[in-house]
Amino acid sequence: LVRTLTGRRGVSAECRSNSALSHLTVSDAGAHLSRSFCARCFLGVVTEGDGGGSASSLRRIMYSYLTSPGLLGFGGAWRGDRSAWDVVNAANASSPKVDQPIAMYVEPADKYVAVRAIVD
Repeated sequence: LVRTLTGRRGVSAECRSNSALSHLTVSDAGAHLSRSFCARCFLGVVTEGDGGGSASSLRRIMYSYLTSPGLLGFGGAWRGDRSAWDVVNAANASSPKVDQPIAMYVEPADKYVAVRAIVD
């Protein structure tokens, strides 16, 4: 999520196409996925954290962007709740079981493993 779908706060002068909300900055890519090649595919998210927590506004906002018209979304697999997020961590990174299109607590070095597991 961080710095792909969201942008760094407080740098609006350098990143003019980011959308600043009260506590979140949505990146140009996050706001305009439907205009990119991503619109032709089902989406997945891999994040090092937990996307702000189970009932966070970050998850609600990202869910609204990622399920907006023009996108295939998650194929109905994610509804924004934490129970649908799979955990990929050091204990299972070598062969993660990922049933959902969202993986959290993924170390940067293991993100490619989580992406492959989502695709599979």
